[in-house]
Amino acid sequence: MPAVSKQPGGAPPRPKKHTVRIVKPRLGSRVALISLGVAAGAAILFPIGWRVWRGEEDVSPSQRTWSEWQTRWRCEDGHYFYAPGQTGARMCIHIDCDQPAFPVARYSCPQHGPFEVNVLFDLDENDHPKITRLRLIGDSWVSASEGVHCPRCGRRLEYTGDPLLSTARSRNPSGG
Repeated sequence: MPAVSKQPGGAPPRPKKHTVRIVKPRLGSRVALISLGVAAGAAILFPIGWRVWRGEEDVSPSQRTWSEWQTRWRCEDGHYFYAPGQTGARMCIHIDCDQPAFPVARYSCPQHGPFEVNVLFDLDENDHPKITRLRLIGDSWVSASEGVHCPRCGRRLEYTGDPLLSTARSRNPSGG
């Protein structure tokens, strides 16, 4: 039997002390935080880099041609109908009516209110509609550059109506 060393004074031997360390729980390690930061940075920077690398895309809105746009027409007998835009007159679609019809636009006088105006188109060098002739209903045709005038006061009428005609007018800033 091995010899048991006694402590001075005859006390029983003491057990060896082991150091016990109490550790606080870690909320996140440094490596985990760095990884999270890199992932977030990549998620933010990747779309920006992709857009810069690819450049801006030229996305043009789809547009209907003027011949696909339904506009209001009026024949010489006073029948109204909707049909696609075209150059020149078209025949009235009403039964037993063989009168020519023209697109109708609304023009107005600041003093006397709105008037219906017949419109004639031609195509410019880019095949865009261009208003070339105008007339008050039942009156004679005048050039678009001359414009139509109020039958009561003689003031030049301003366009206020059909989106097709405003498109055609905007492509013809001089009005002629």
